[in-house]
Amino acid sequence: MLVPMLLMATAGAFFFVKIVDGVGEAEEEVRRELMPVIELQILLLKVVMPPNDYLIHGNPEEHGNFVRLAEKVDKALEALDEGHFSEEQERAALLRVRNQWIRARGLGQELFHDSYPPEDPQAAGHQMERFDKVVDDAINELDYLHQYVIDELGEHVRRVENTKTDASVTTVVTFAIAILIAVIGGLLLARTILNPIRMLDEGVSALREGRLNHRVALPSDDELGKLGKTLNAMATRIEQLATRDELTGLYVRREFNRLFHEEISRAARSGRPFSLLLVDADHFKDITDRYGHRAGDRVLRTLALVLNRDMRAVDRVARVGGEEFAVIMPDTKWDAAMETAERIRSMAADKKVHTSDGHTITTTISVGVATFPQDGDSMEALIEAADQALYRAKAAGRNCVRQAAAAHVTLDASVGAPVSGKLAHTATPRSTRDRGG
Repeated sequence: MLVPMLLMATAGAFFFVKIVDGVGEAEEEVRRELMPVIELQILLLKVVMPPNDYLIHGNPEEHGNFVRLAEKVDKALEALDEGHFSEEQERAALLRVRNQWIRARGLGQELFHDSYPPEDPQAAGHQMERFDKVVDDAINELDYLHQYVIDELGEHVRRVENTKTDASVTTVVTFAIAILIAVIGGLLLARTILNPIRMLDEGVSALREGRLNHRVALPSDDELGKLGKTLNAMATRIEQLATRDELTGLYVRREFNRLFHEEISRAARSGRPFSLLLVDADHFKDITDRYGHRAGDRVLRTLALVLNRDMRAVDRVARVGGEEFAVIMPDTKWDAAMETAERIRSMAADKKVHTSDGHTITTTISVGVATFPQDGDSMEALIEAADQALYRAKAAGRNCVRQAAAAHVTLDASVGAPVSGKLAHTATPRSTRDRGG
């Protein structure tokens, strides 16, 4: 009876080492390649702010901010060049990112050459649009690298799955030999080894299929139990990287887009409305300029807590920009959405944020509200409608709520009086960068 048991132990140890190595390679792939790409994308999102703020406010210090951010982008690109990516497709994508950044940096520098205000505002606006477009192209190329890393991770997972299959086959064959010697011993071994391997199989398959919320539940603390914990930890980390903003814990833009498409489809099938809130922190750049970026981070975390506290379990809250948030509210008509928006506006205005050096910051928010389907029957149309409403809230003096459709009556949160929804349809901003905070 000892011979088949030794054979099974040897085979199990061999394949266990191979599975652990495969999981370790996948985890290293995430740490070595995915995180630098995400950090570079964040830097590129930040680098567009100083030229835009210079065109709006004319602050000469923005040039220094742009130079410092540009140096950080250069260092991040150099770090990526130091062997993170070795595949030909990856190197080609990275080269495209570098070329687009070189072009974007030149366009950004040109924006600071003009005096303020620009002699030709329209030309300056076109120059800013070209600059934004080139930076967006670089971010899109990084999205390709991001997806390429995820695909490589899938390859590691497939290798683990193949090893698992080999382990299962070997274990079954060895088990058959064990039955000839000791049926009872073989059944006991099957119960202690095959079931955990099957559960590991389900966990690996779920990870490969993108079901990142699946977890392996192995009650034992042996090697297979430890492997299950390692697999769970890796799935949790990947899920966090893919769906959650590290600063606020809210959904990231990519996950927000996926949830938005799901809600559009659900609402179209059921015929029930849902509402979208776009929330923007007022004068956020002034806060960071005066108190520093750490204070700005505290403000963003506080606003995230306010949004989460007042939302239902079915609502989805995301951070979609630097200081901009979005809320998807299923089965919610425009009037209920306006009430909720006004409530969170009031809660945000009552919040006090304390800085590390003893200052107290009071911040306010502006909110744009749009409802499916009357304000838009597609993701792009609904976001545009909410964005226009948010622009009107900014134009009305900030710290207020505006509703998208002209047929509705909106509530001026700053004074508590109803205001016609026909206000200020003359501008159609593309992003909060056009609103000036």
